[in-house]
Amino acid sequence: MTLLTIVLALVGLAAGFGGSQVLTQKKIGSAKDSAEKELKKARKEAETRLAEAREEAAKLADEARREDQARRKESKEIEARLIAREETLDKKLDDLDRRSESLRKAEDEVEQLKNEIRDI
Repeated sequence: MTLLTIVLALVGLAAGFGGSQVLTQKKIGSAKDSAEKELKKARKEAETRLAEAREEAAKLADEARREDQARRKESKEIEARLIAREETLDKKLDDLDRRSESLRKAEDEVEQLKNEIRDI
């Protein structure tokens, strides 16, 4: 009986050890599957966020371009108004110069007439 007890004990130990190994492998496999699922989920979320970030960056770039174009257009309009004002002021200055010249000639004529009258 002792031999039979030893053999049965060894068989029991082997079966217990084997069962333990099987359960450990199942737990490892399950943990590995779970980790792979989480990794896949994290990668998918990262890709989604990256796509969203790229889309947002594209929107911001488009908006910046539109604002830049609007500022350039406004600058050109302001420049055109300033040029028009400058031209208007140049014309007014030319008119004033002509009037001044005309007045100077008239003053000269008046002075000449005064001198003629004095001479008479």
